[in-house]
Amino acid sequence: MGEDLSMERISAESNISQASISRFIRKAGFDDWKDFRESCSGSCREMLQMRKLFSSKRDNVGEIADDVYERIISNITATKKCLDSSGIEYIIDLIEQSKEVFFVGDEHALSDFFTLQLDVVFSGTPAYLYRNSDIQQSFANRLSKDSLIIFMFVDNNFILPEQVELIKRAKEKGSTVVIFSQQDCLPEIECDYFYKYGKSNSVNDGYYSLFFLSQVMSELLVSRGLS
Repeated sequence: MGEDLSMERISAESNISQASISRFIRKAGFDDWKDFRESCSGSCREMLQMRKLFSSKRDNVGEIADDVYERIISNITATKKCLDSSGIEYIIDLIEQSKEVFFVGDEHALSDFFTLQLDVVFSGTPAYLYRNSDIQQSFANRLSKDSLIIFMFVDNNFILPEQVELIKRAKEKGSTVVIFSQQDCLPEIECDYFYKYGKSNSVNDGYYSLFFLSQVMSELLVSRGLS
């Protein structure tokens, strides 16, 4: 977010009043526009540095393709090698026993689990996709002991305080919490089942394994319904 980006410009281009933007900024926990802009600028720089760290250093298309292919295969191979069949079956058991299922993650993770969400719906259980940015305190109010919440993470550094709080609230409500992650579960997080996959610190490559796992679960869920 550039230093020259002003609230006036945001207001004009989005057709939202400056007063509404100010209220949003304060509600998000920032003191003012400057505080908000500096925080966003810092986050963008950190994300860019991380992106450069894990991206290919080559400039040849063929070499880049080989590098990307190897990373994808490496991550999925690690997931397949450590595949916990009983764990996958247990998660499907939880889905079948629940009255509603919530999948929570970023846009990429949710797209990986889209087919599974549809198969859960087709099996007769309401299922919803929630982006991390859509999580609000009121979300926890609709949870119950019959709710199942499945979180998808590729790196613990991306876990938001709102997600940690939601997991805590969900457990207080008696809901069942399942977490997928490439790293060990954080000590402050309590869940009913933790599924570790992929390769620790491989970050975005984990999305390929998430898609792989979601397809395995979809096939299992559908095959159970046909038997």
